[in-house]
Formats: sequence, C-alpha cells, structure tokens
Amino acid sequence: AELLPLGRLPEGLRQSGDFNRVADRRAGAVALEVAERFRGDIGHRQRFGQRAGLPFDAGGEVADLAGSIVDGESPPQDPAILARAMTQPASTPKRRLGIVSAPGWIDPNLPDLERVYPGALQMQQTILPLPGFDYSFASIAASEPHLVMAATLLAEAGCEFIIQDGPGFGCLIGGSPEGARAAGQRIGRACGVPVKLNAVALLDELGRLAARHYQFTRDEVLTSLRKTRAAAPDAEALLITGTGIRTLGWLGTLQNELGLPLIAADDSLRRAVGRRFGLPPAD
Repeated sequence: AELLPLGRLPEGLRQSGDFNRVADRRAGAVALEVAERFRGDIGHRQRFGQRAGLPFDAGGEVADLAGSIVDGESPPQDPAILARAMTQPASTPKRRLGIVSAPGWIDPNLPDLERVYPGALQMQQTILPLPGFDYSFASIAASEPHLVMAATLLAEAGCEFIIQDGPGFGCLIGGSPEGARAAGQRIGRACGVPVKLNAVALLDELGRLAARHYQFTRDEVLTSLRKTRAAAPDAEALLITGTGIRTLGWLGTLQNELGLPLIAADDSLRRAVGRRFGLPPAD
C-alpha cells in the first residue's frame, strides 16, 4: 500500500509546506527571515540582525501600521493614524556645546550643565593641549594657539558654541578685561564658532550687575566666603575665581545668607550656555 499526502508537499526538504503554525489569535509578532545575500535557499539566517525589531517595535501586539505596500505602491493612509502623528509635539533638537577643559583634571562642567539644563544639550569635551602642562604664568599666557587647536577640533565635531574652563587663561592671555575679550574673539574667528572664555564669562556677570566694589577669594570653603563677606561690608558682589570651586549645590543658599550677589567662575559658564541657547535653568 502507498501512503498519499493529505496536503501539498514542500518544494524542498528544509521548507515547510505552509504557514499552519503561525499564530493568528495571539499577540506575538512574526519574524520573517529576509535574504540579504546570495544563496540557494533564502530561509536560513541570511538577514543581518533585524529579527528583534518586529516584536520590539510592534509592542507584542498587532502593529499599528497604515497598511501594506504591494507592487511598490503606497497604501492608503488611515486618517486616524495621520491625525495622531500630526498632533504629537515635535521634539526640540539638542543644542551642541563644546567644552575646552583645563589640562590635568576631570572637568565637572558636563554633569553640572546636564543638571542645570536637563536633556537640552549635546556636549563634547576636549582637553587643552599639550601634555605635561605646568600651569606656569608663562605657559598660560602662551596657550592661545593651543586653545585655537582645541576649539577647532570641537567646531569640526559640530559644536555651535564653545566654552573654555579656567579664568586664568583669558586673564593672562589678554592681560586686561579688554584683552581677554579680544582673545576670545580671535579664537572664535579662528575656529569659526563663538567661543566664551571663562574670564570673559565672569566679566559679563560683573557687567550685568554694574558692580565696582568686590572682594576676591581663592578659598574653597564656605567659612572663608563668610569671613570675606564680613571683611567687606560695602562690597556689591563677591567674586569666586577658579572653577575648582564647584558652587552648584550651595551658591543660591549662600547668596541669600550673605545678602549680596555671588559671581562664581563655574556658574558664569553655565549662565553663558543658558543665555546663548535660550534655556531656562532647572528648578
């Protein structure tokens, strides 16, 4: 006796006769193997990794798609889907910020800026060359070509605004407030992107307050800042130089306590970024 098949035989020994085992009443997605290279049989792992995309994108449900494309023709669009897509708010593109970090340390500006302007910035850092920087007055004063190099690298990476960390560089390169501003402008012209030197950011904050009587401090402890305030009762502002003093967690509280504006090197850079891009700081 000869057994006859009850259905149509597959064309090859490695192929199923039909899709009888494809679920049609469950939410699981179907993954199809699509050939992406030449081979005799196209059903055996010839695609390059898209298999997980269907269940992930479809959310384990029937995909909310507008329809199938047949013979290269676009399907009719579902008005409800189109209306939903048109009413969804467009995401605001992130502004691209470059940071020239002072050599020899891990620059904390990036996490601070992300905290102040959450999700609004795409940031890239580069360290001021050259290796072995000794921080002598002579080395700082001669560092403008290296600042141009660092800023140019950031500009070529797509940054639209560049800040430089460390107010001493602008002060010694420029030799005066006007000289510091001129140095920043020269570096900006050389790299093709606006550059804000840390010294200039400090000067900008002082200019906005029209402060003329202020006390400098280099100490990094709150006690010293309180003593400075007590020693200068007629001061209109307290200038905190050096970005090694990170003020993000306590500047506002101490400013209210002392009763006068505190202008800090690190905070001046954060404010310069916010003003340039029109970003409100987080609460």
